[in-house]
Amino acid sequence: MRRPITSIVLCAALGALTLVATPLAAQGDRPNLAPATALEQAGHYQQAAAAYEQVLRDHPTYRPALYALERVLRAANALPELVPYMDSALARSPRDPLIYSLVLRVWGDLGNPDSVTATGRRWVRADPKSVAAYREWAFAVAQLGDLAAAQRVLEEGRQQIGGHALARELAQVAMAMGDWAGAARAWLAVATSGSEAGGPSDAILSATLTLQRTPPALRDSVVTALLTPPADTVAREIAGLLLAGWGRADEGWVQLEPVLPAARAPQAQLLGRFSERARAADAPAAQRARGYALERLAKVSSGPAAQRARIEAARAFADAGDRTRATQLLSAIANDTTGPPDAVATMAMLIGVNADAGRPEEAERRLDEWRGKLAPDEVSSLSERIAWAWIREGALDRADHVLAGDSSVSADGVRGWIALYHGDLAGANAFFKNAGPYAGTRADATARTEVLALVARLPADTVPALGEALLDLAQGDTARAVTGLVAVAGRVGTKGGAADLLTYAGRLAAARGDSSAEEILLRAFAADTAGASAPAAELQLGRFYLEHDRAADAKMRLEHLILAYPESAVVPEARRLLDQARGAIPKS
Repeated sequence: MRRPITSIVLCAALGALTLVATPLAAQGDRPNLAPATALEQAGHYQQAAAAYEQVLRDHPTYRPALYALERVLRAANALPELVPYMDSALARSPRDPLIYSLVLRVWGDLGNPDSVTATGRRWVRADPKSVAAYREWAFAVAQLGDLAAAQRVLEEGRQQIGGHALARELAQVAMAMGDWAGAARAWLAVATSGSEAGGPSDAILSATLTLQRTPPALRDSVVTALLTPPADTVAREIAGLLLAGWGRADEGWVQLEPVLPAARAPQAQLLGRFSERARAADAPAAQRARGYALERLAKVSSGPAAQRARIEAARAFADAGDRTRATQLLSAIANDTTGPPDAVATMAMLIGVNADAGRPEEAERRLDEWRGKLAPDEVSSLSERIAWAWIREGALDRADHVLAGDSSVSADGVRGWIALYHGDLAGANAFFKNAGPYAGTRADATARTEVLALVARLPADTVPALGEALLDLAQGDTARAVTGLVAVAGRVGTKGGAADLLTYAGRLAAARGDSSAEEILLRAFAADTAGASAPAAELQLGRFYLEHDRAADAKMRLEHLILAYPESAVVPEARRLLDQARGAIPKS
């Protein structure tokens, strides 16, 4: 018969828990099964069944013959014929767990819930404290698709046997039923009991790996179930590891840090698990928590393992944006006279972090010291990061100096920006074209392409005011950049690219939530309604109105764009925004 999918999952989990066989010698002399086995192997299932039946008539409790008969009757689609032999075996061996297991399995496969219940009840009467009896009984019930009944069987067994008996099986049933909070409570019982072969640590790991599959919408309920007072150390360890794996390592660290084991070895093991699970998290807070864990790991480790943990901690802090802490760690490693495991890699990381943290002078000094030990590509990459650090400081000549001798196309891309910030549009154009569309990241290439299109419509080769405005943008002062771009647009006039500059300025203003964006974009559209920037300006207006809950205005602008500029490349995006304005699709 066909089994429900949830039962199949549960069967796989429970079926892995095998029964302990009684010694074969207890069954007396071994009958000769060779003739029956030969018939079975030849595919003569009916004749083989008759031969196995003859053995069982003489030896009713001989399990190999019973299993073999089950096998050939299944192949012959005649499993009901096994019933009298099962009954005979149980009548003569009423406490044999392996016979009970076979009988439950067969009644389950025959789809007979009453017989499953009767057999399970008979087994637990014969052996009331048998974990296997309740487990196999629940397994057969679940096989029939009645998970609630399987849960009741297990609960009865837990009460009868006491302690944390059958907690793992209860957890499996709860998960199959979609009760992840109940599964968490059951797994907590498993971990608390320390019943896993490897002890409490392995039990916690098993619970964590299983509960990791909790659907996102139910994860908070799992954490609540684990931490319902009084939450003990095991509960907080499981919750901490789960949260780390779900990208919420900052929350996980709050739970885990106060209950870290005092002994170095178990503390190191737990910290290693936490940091590894938190590795894929993107959120800065999660990476910062990972950095704290790795720092602690370094303190309870020694030798190369400690150094690796410090390097990983520095990388985590850098990813979290805490470049000051990252630099402190890396500097300590670099200045360690005992020597880190990979001094060159450590120094390269330190140089990059210094540059990103706004310390270009320190980064440049260390790069000069280590230039001969670093790979050429690494020198080039670090030089560009240092150059950008000087650019953000406004030291354009110093940025250009750092790139001296670097002939890579990626360096030409940075030189193009330096030229642009000087106001040298012709020089920027030449460097950007030489860098091409593949230098740096995709975002770098997109930014170069966008600014090339912007300056291409300007009539002059040199516009210092434009360079100043774009440098303000690079330094993070978007408001000042918008003001500068609007001022430049006013000077170059309608035929000098004002519409493009205003569209760009309006988009920047809208991105920072500035209310002046609407006026700027309206000016951009009016400046050149027949030009290529008009549909772009109108698209930005539509997006601005939509983000400010002005659906009617957004629909008017987007409908006009689609009708007036049907060949524009922005029309597909306009259609998507129009669907949002009409309520056909949710806002992205």
